[in-house]
This record gives sequence, C-alpha cells and structure tokens, in this order.
Amino acid sequence: MCSEDVRARARLSGEKLRVQGVRKGKQVDRIVDLHGSKWYQPLSFSLRRFLARGEQRTEFWTIRPDILEPVLMQAEKVGMETLQLSGRRIQAWKVRIEPAGLFSFIWEAHYWFRQGDLLFIQYKGRNGPPGTPLTVIRLIDPGRSNGPGSPCAGHGASVTGCKSPVGRDVGNHESEATAASRGVVGMKPETRPWSR
Repeated sequence: MCSEDVRARARLSGEKLRVQGVRKGKQVDRIVDLHGSKWYQPLSFSLRRFLARGEQRTEFWTIRPDILEPVLMQAEKVGMETLQLSGRRIQAWKVRIEPAGLFSFIWEAHYWFRQGDLLFIQYKGRNGPPGTPLTVIRLIDPGRSNGPGSPCAGHGASVTGCKSPVGRDVGNHESEATAASRGVVGMKPETRPWSR
C-alpha cells in the first residue's frame, strides 16, 4: 500500500493481522484479531476467491489505505450483468461490498468480474462523504498486458489516476500522465455528479 503520505506493510500470522507503516509522518502499528474472518487485499484481486468458491455472501477484513485502519466488510454476489467495454458485450459477476453489521447502510460500492476467468473489469463507488463524485474504474482493453511482475500481468489491466483509493486497490501506482507517456491502455477513472 502506498500513496504520497502513506507507506505501510501488512502481515498475517495465524488469526492476527499486523499493520505497520507511516501515515502523514506518524508511525502506525496496529494488530487486529480476525476472529476466523478472511483478509482481502486488494479487493480487485481478492474478491475473485470469493466468487470462485461459489459463496453468496462473505465477511472479510480489509485495510483502508488512506487511514491504515482495518475495517470489517461484507461482500454479496448480486448476480450476472452484461457490460459494454471496448465495443464488446461482456458477461460479468456483480459484487456489492459494504461495511459489516450496523453500518452497512452508510456506504456501498460494486465490483464486476468477467465470467469465466473472473478478471476484475469495473468498479463503481463513492470514495468520500455524501456529495463526493462517483468513482468509476473500467477495464479499457483486456487484451493488453503490463508485463511480468504486474499485479494484473497477462490481463491487460492498469490503473490511471493514483489519487483514487480504488486505483491503489488494484496495486498499480502510476499517474495518468505516466501511463499515457508509456502508452499504457488499462483502467480509467471517471467521475459523475453525486446522486442517489
């Protein structure tokens, strides 16, 4: 996990998740007991396991990269949808994520994964308080690869726009300008006015 003012490392040992790092110049060292729940990080990759197991719903821990806080979340398989990407119709599983428990009504986001290989192809959610524009991250060309070592190697996915917490979720930290200068085709964040 990284951004301009956050550097962190997370390690899982048995049921304990330890988050260590620096946020805004201050040391962070937290230990969370998972109590039998899973740890998913990054969600764009880890939610694939949930779908592959054929579960309808699951609870998991994830670390908010902006504040380095572990958060208990839940994911639910909503169903299959047809998305239009790069002029192609793609069947994809839609997954809703939200905080677990009493706070589930406060926030939600959606991830889409291509049927068959479960490639992450789209995200939609608001990454801030009410009034924050909708963040949309969409796979532009599933045929291009970032090369060996990329978290999405072989799938043609990359992220443009490092400012988006969701972009950091995918694990490729390059700005739109850097991506454009390298000719990268990949995911592109879009914003839309807030509405319910």
